[in-house]
Amino acid sequence: MKMPARRPNAPVLLVLALAALPALAAAAERGDAPVLSIATGRIRGVMQDGVAAYLGIPYAAPPAGELRWRPPAPPVPWDGVRDATQFGPSCPQTAGALGGDVGPMDEDCLRLNVWTAARPADAVRPVMVWIHGGGLRQGSGSQRNYDGAALARDGVVVVTINYRLGILGFLAHPALTAESAHHASGNYGIMDQIAALHWVQENIRAFGGDPGNVTIFGESAGAVSVCTLMCTPLAKGLFHRAIAESGAAPDRLRYHDRDLPGLPSMESSGVALARRLGIPDGPGALPALRATPHQDLLAAAPTPSGMPGAGTRDYLCVDGYVLTESPGATFARRAQAHVPFMAGTCADEGTLFARTTQVNGLLGYRMLVRAAYRDHADEVMALYPADDAASARAALTRILGDVFVDSTRTAVRDAAPGQPDTYLYQFTRTSAWARSVGLGCHHGAEVPYVFGVAPRWGFSADDARLSRQMRGYWTRFAATGDPNGTGAVPWPCYTKQTDEHLVLNLPATVGRNLRKEQCDLLDKLREQGEP
Repeated sequence: MKMPARRPNAPVLLVLALAALPALAAAAERGDAPVLSIATGRIRGVMQDGVAAYLGIPYAAPPAGELRWRPPAPPVPWDGVRDATQFGPSCPQTAGALGGDVGPMDEDCLRLNVWTAARPADAVRPVMVWIHGGGLRQGSGSQRNYDGAALARDGVVVVTINYRLGILGFLAHPALTAESAHHASGNYGIMDQIAALHWVQENIRAFGGDPGNVTIFGESAGAVSVCTLMCTPLAKGLFHRAIAESGAAPDRLRYHDRDLPGLPSMESSGVALARRLGIPDGPGALPALRATPHQDLLAAAPTPSGMPGAGTRDYLCVDGYVLTESPGATFARRAQAHVPFMAGTCADEGTLFARTTQVNGLLGYRMLVRAAYRDHADEVMALYPADDAASARAALTRILGDVFVDSTRTAVRDAAPGQPDTYLYQFTRTSAWARSVGLGCHHGAEVPYVFGVAPRWGFSADDARLSRQMRGYWTRFAATGDPNGTGAVPWPCYTKQTDEHLVLNLPATVGRNLRKEQCDLLDKLREQGEP
């Protein structure tokens, strides 16, 4: 997907960038809000301890009315100086167990935020573009944990983005497919991410960033998005490194226009949604859907289960345009973008998900395993044994966690032969709060350490030290494609033969064969068509 042309040429952008850096430095010295010029107009940011933040910048037109369920349109230019000192609205969504506070919501949500500490004497800085998680149905680039100031002080320019979510970001419907020039519908949220990367290419020099050195990074559904962007031809050349935290390349997606065994088409889901809203099939369905308040659309949408990957299966699809096959298949063919790649998991990924499932007791556990793994259920239960309710919950938690570990191992195994700068990690630190509530090193536990944003219960001195070390690995990777540096514990490149990973804790160590027996079994079952 290409955004329609409405942009200055490269020399003009370079002049804007060079002119902006002295203004940014002078503003930092005076403590006032810098004014920068980008392709759509001038913006005023806010200073945060030597870091300039530009918040709520439109990177596309509001996707409402006739623009709902269409590829993102270019942002509308403005006159004068636009205030960029407050976050814009988050994309409409429903609350859920894994979501945080996202503040005000509105369909005019295709906004991004930039943090920079660049100075005129600096060379242009690496750029890190964060894609938030939330199962493709929740979250926002403005959430507290994603403040980019600490990373910006470490020498990168940070961008966080919103993208359309849930039924507003991923609806497919026969009428949408019919009106599309590409005969495709769905995946509008991924198109938004691609539009944001185009915006970075066009504008990031004004903030001291290097459009030739862009790292995409994300967690959970954001990590799935990272892997998806590595597989779509529409994102080719828009980024140069990739980091996937607790999410990988899904290998069994629905198609937009045809059913698979156990996976009805996305279009059939769209038709069912319209019928629940009282909208009949036929040519009038699409105008009626576009006229329906987004609150009613969200209320009519099915509630996804709390199982890992449910959001991906409910929303992401093979549409023949953004995706011509599942990202897992593209990785398996080694046809994804061969950029330096870093991926990993937390030690207790399954705890949050086990709490949101409806499986209770030993019988419920056994029934779930038999339903999921059928003829191989006894083999699975031998590796994840349980003889009472407590051990059943522990076994389910470990299975759910190992699904993350295995899919991540698969992605790095597929990526490494074509890109030696491939790295695997496991984060193992458990906060005092998580320990007190029995969550362990849970899904998303690494995010405050990566961003250097102390959680509400605080960072100890050791937590702060680990955060500095992790930010060093992440920013060095963004700068060079290699996370290693002077004084850091060496992080070996991943190969299938050595199967090494970095254990991120104090002290950092190198491990081997992470959950090998369990991952080998899950690999075998997946190859035989089991989930």
